[in-house]
Amino acid sequence: MTALLAFCGNLPFYVILSPMLERVKIFIDLFKVFLLAFLTALFSMLAYLVINLAKLEIWQINAIFAGIVLDLAFIIALAIFLGKELQTLRSLK
Repeated sequence: MTALLAFCGNLPFYVILSPMLERVKIFIDLFKVFLLAFLTALFSMLAYLVINLAKLEIWQINAIFAGIVLDLAFIIALAIFLGKELQTLRSLK
């Protein structure tokens, strides 16, 4: 990034950060899509578990809970990555 700033030393601030702003906007849009998809998957797994709890075997219940944990971990990882991207953008201002 410092090489870019050295190369673009005479350019205004908004010209340098414009591509980064667009990148963050696109990432936020993708984050919303992924969040909606994974929340839908999370609630559908919970609904399946509640509806079929009496008929499920223990390995199926464990698989559902593993899916829920993985789903939540992916949502948290996306949120952390988005936070780092926004922090990088704030530090450039």
